[in-house]
Amino acid sequence: TRWLKSGRGHVPRAAAMPGLPALNADGKANQQALASLNLAVQMQEKSSPNNISHSPYSSRFSAAQQSNATSQMQNSWRPATGEDKKKIEIPVDFTSDVGRKKFGFSHEELDNAAAYYEGQFKISMRHGHGVMHNPEIGAKYVGKFQADQFHGDGDQTWSDGSRYTGQWVRGQKHGVGTYVSADPLKYQGQWESSRRHGQGTQEYANGDQYKGWWFNGLCSGIGKYYFSDGSQYEGVWSNGRYDGVGTLYGSDGSRERQWYSAGLLMKREVLPGGSPPKRGARWSAIGGKVLFDQVRDEMHKPTMLAKPQVSKYLIRRETAGVDLSAPPLKPRTAPAAGSRGMGSLDWEVRSPPASAPGRLGGADRPVTARGPSEGAL
Repeated sequence: TRWLKSGRGHVPRAAAMPGLPALNADGKANQQALASLNLAVQMQEKSSPNNISHSPYSSRFSAAQQSNATSQMQNSWRPATGEDKKKIEIPVDFTSDVGRKKFGFSHEELDNAAAYYEGQFKISMRHGHGVMHNPEIGAKYVGKFQADQFHGDGDQTWSDGSRYTGQWVRGQKHGVGTYVSADPLKYQGQWESSRRHGQGTQEYANGDQYKGWWFNGLCSGIGKYYFSDGSQYEGVWSNGRYDGVGTLYGSDGSRERQWYSAGLLMKREVLPGGSPPKRGARWSAIGGKVLFDQVRDEMHKPTMLAKPQVSKYLIRRETAGVDLSAPPLKPRTAPAAGSRGMGSLDWEVRSPPASAPGRLGGADRPVTARGPSEGAL
């Protein structure tokens, strides 16, 4: 026989007790029947103190006692009526969970049912944990709300695929969080009013990386920039540009100390080669021997080329062994006085008369030649 423990004793289950009523719906026996049965057990124990058996259905009970206890239990048990059901009826709120509620959980449709919000409400405002989703464009936010704004830890995904996971304050990215754009560009660090502000690390799409301080969304302060080709720059930044002293480590082992002003290189010093510091090492200005230095005025000074020298090969020609040299030409001059004779030509210049044919506008005709005696030629 299996026993069921109650508040005042042990009774067998109804399945093993023929003639007894079934248990109630909550698994407890009828209290009045149990009281009667326990009373009979106590009376029997007083009358038979030497009997050590405590089973209510042991051989100590006579047939009349068992029949009396069974009849009392059957008479005291009755099925639950409508009055009893009214007494135990629990009030249930069957109001709609669609739309804004003053308190509790609800479903609110937004933008003409294109988007929706499901979550907690407080004083008819989104407050607590909730989900805001627009399936048409793919935008989704999962996290904490306060006064209808993102506030606390949350995960925001935009329609272009960019995503932010971190802390929010009154609808703005504020605190520590990670942003990944669609490019993809990744920033992990501190935020203030949805701008990078504080310490953070940004990885660019081309493989470059900046690690350092930020101010109002721009690199400002001490930082390190790692180029994708292996070179790196360590120095001071202001408004997203180099500003101050820094050191450039080339991928080939070269090193330069550089001075910038608002992004303009003012001075550079070439230092002996060396390996760049490891990532995560503390930045410090390096010293050492300067191999070469240059200032900005010298960088922008016009380049003056040396005067070219005349080469001896410029007038040389290949003649294949033929002598092309010739004596210089002599100008024509009149012969000296007393040297006129029959064997020499007497050249004289005569001007034709103005009325001669061929004279145009007073211009002289070409020079004519005459021999030793007129009419000889």
